[in-house]
Amino acid sequence: MIALLLLQLWTSIPDAETVLSGNWQSCREEDGQYGERIYEHVEHGKVVWEFHMGPEREFALYVTRQEDEHSHRDPANLLGRFYGVGDQRTWVLPKQKLRVSAVQAGGSRTDCESFVVSIKKLP
Repeated sequence: MIALLLLQLWTSIPDAETVLSGNWQSCREEDGQYGERIYEHVEHGKVVWEFHMGPEREFALYVTRQEDEHSHRDPANLLGRFYGVGDQRTWVLPKQKLRVSAVQAGGSRTDCESFVVSIKKLP
């Protein structure tokens, strides 16, 4: 189940290479599950790729739209699980011409995972 996130702050940056930049957090819901956010990147009216943030410390990027529940451990996920406290991770995806980075940040609650995330176009 995909739950809503409690905090979503995204900023517009006047720079042609930035696709997405902001802070988000995945918090434990009443059912014990963590929230997930999905960003669909659309070009010419078509979803080109989708970026999954969460649940918890998981990240995924797919070049095909994921219509149903799925595991981020699926080989179609071009990224992987985010481990450790205070970590940062960068993925370079030459075929998609993207650089994805995530830095763990302090959360507003102890049952939340908070990150600063950015996706930039590669030259």
